[in-house]
Formats: sequence, C-alpha cells, structure tokens
Amino acid sequence: MREGAETIVFFQALTNGATETVERHAVTAGIVAAAIVLAATFVVIQRGRRSNPDAAFFHTTSFMLYALAIVFVGQGCRELAGSVGRTGGRSSTMRQRSRCSGYSRRFNRSARRRSC
Repeated sequence: MREGAETIVFFQALTNGATETVERHAVTAGIVAAAIVLAATFVVIQRGRRSNPDAAFFHTTSFMLYALAIVFVGQGCRELAGSVGRTGGRSSTMRQRSRCSGYSRRFNRSARRRSC
C-alpha cells in the first residue's frame, strides 16, 4: 500500500514538473512502457512458477540474501578498518593520556620512568 502511494506521489511530481507538451508525452510513454514491462514480468513469473516449485525459488533467493549479507559485512569491516587507518587509531593526545594515567603508572613499569 505504501509503495503504491509513493509511486503515485512520484508520478504526480513528474507530471506537475513537466511543463512542455513533449515532456508530458514522455512521462506518459514512460508509464505505459513500465506497465508493459511489469505485465510481461508477471506473465514470465507465472509461467515459470508452474514448472519450478516455490521451495526452490525461495532456497535460491535465501542463498543470495545470505551472500549479500556477507558481502555487506565485509565492506563495512573494510570501511571501518580504512577509517581507523586514516586517523591512525587513537590520536596522539589520547595515547599521551592513557600512557600517563594512574592505571598505566601502577601496572606498567616503563610508564613510571617517563615523566608525564
């Protein structure tokens, strides 16, 4: 329902933005072409559904979704690692603070020798 309403609002904006007659004909031709492609897709899916069971279709799409999820996680990890690499991890002031904190001085002998 929501997608249908969004489509109607989108087409309304297209037709309102089309000021020339040629633009309005182009929008109308686009709507007709999209309807024809949608009808053809429906027919192909319905005919293919008779020969292929639903379970095989859903197993295939499930596998594709899992593969996409793995790719997205990998890309996210690469972006995260890249952003940490660009900033060098913690900033130098944060390294200075952690090196001179009370915890470091108590448990790290080399930090005691340094002056903070």
